[in-house]
Amino acid sequence: MEQVFLSDIDLFYSSKISEEQSKVFLDDEEFNHAVKVLRKNVYDEIFITDGIGKIYQCEIRFIEKKNLTAEISKKYSYNNRFSNLTFCLPLLKNKERQEFALEKSIELGITNFIYYSSDKSFKSKPNLERINKIALAAMKQSLQAFKPNISFVKSINDLKNDNSEIIYFDQKGEDYLESYLNTYSNDKNYVLIIGSESGFSDSEMNYLRDKTSLKLSNNRLRSETAVIYAAVIINSTIK
Repeated sequence: MEQVFLSDIDLFYSSKISEEQSKVFLDDEEFNHAVKVLRKNVYDEIFITDGIGKIYQCEIRFIEKKNLTAEISKKYSYNNRFSNLTFCLPLLKNKERQEFALEKSIELGITNFIYYSSDKSFKSKPNLERINKIALAAMKQSLQAFKPNISFVKSINDLKNDNSEIIYFDQKGEDYLESYLNTYSNDKNYVLIIGSESGFSDSEMNYLRDKTSLKLSNNRLRSETAVIYAAVIINSTIK
């Protein structure tokens, strides 16, 4: 199926979609943004994604006090190019940089994220509610149809052993990411681990010792720069 890439639209998200009835329902923050901020009205066109690969072109039919109902006129379906890739990111003390890296990665098509507490960096639990809101906004802003999946582990040692290829980035890596992607396979899962600003601890390196090490650049990069640069390379290399 040919994928149609939309532009110059406002995109909304809803999990309340009935293809059988050709109806989509918006409530809560999505409803407020559509009606109270963008002043959408009955018979206006509106685009809504289900977050699992479809965008619906709709016409608003009813607006009530706290929700609206739209009728589906057209459906667009998409493939998730990077569904088999997961970015494993350290929690950073600077939340703005951490959130910026997440936003840009999502705009570049990455949809799976695991945060972890690095031994050499900020020890805390992430505010997943806030992070998910930022992720949803980035998905809609970049007009994508896949809601990001975000989770947290206390340490990279807690990553599930699910036969994924685990890759970590290091300036002394065996190869560059660009070259490694020549062997990339859609049938294989990959977890890409970015270290904290201070690098990996001895305990973390003990876990990583038999994993694949790659480098992004000859320069030393901040953690958030490494995240975005890796996403850029993946987006431009994997078609």
